[in-house]
This record gives sequence, C-alpha cells and structure tokens, in this order.
Amino acid sequence: MNRNQYASLKSMINSNVDDRVSELTNSLAIFCGAVEGEEASALAERLTDYNNSFTGISLSMIGFKYNALIKVGKDRYNDYILNDIRKIYKPLLDNGATSFWKTEDPDS
Repeated sequence: MNRNQYASLKSMINSNVDDRVSELTNSLAIFCGAVEGEEASALAERLTDYNNSFTGISLSMIGFKYNALIKVGKDRYNDYILNDIRKIYKPLLDNGATSFWKTEDPDS
C-alpha cells in the first residue's frame, strides 16, 4: 500500500480504479498498518456503516474486514461482527446452502 494512495481529506484509501473506494482496500489498509490510530478508528467506523458508499466486499474477502475491525478494537466491534455474520449467513443457511457462496445472491 502506497501512502500516496491515502486520501486524507476523505479519510479513506482509494484503490485508484475510477476513484472508487472499496471496503476491501480500506480493510487491508487498517489490517496491514498503513492506517493507524485515530485514522484507523475513523475508518473502522465508516466500514461499519451500512450506508458508507464504499464498493462492497465479497463474502470470500469479508474476513479481512472483520480482522481490521478486531485490530482497531475487538471489544468495540465484537457485537457488530457477530451481528453482521448472522445477517449475511443466516439467509444462506435458510436457503439450504451446504457450502458458502461467493456472494449473498445465490443466482449470481
């Protein structure tokens, strides 16, 4: 992760693809230590906002988001992570999934 990719005015990391900002890139920025301290805390708050305007993260990569949140504060984000797992995976199980899908949509 290059520090030049850090958009301090937006307090988020940009993936340099059409100026889109993704949950995955920002999660990895926290997880690898490219963003720390108050910046990481502010970014973690944005990651937990379901209306954050970031490009979403796939189910296969969501573990990086959870790891980033745990790095910022396990006690602070534990309930969010567990509720998010329930929100995402319960419908998959209710629909008869016997393995984990790449996306929440079984038809994609």
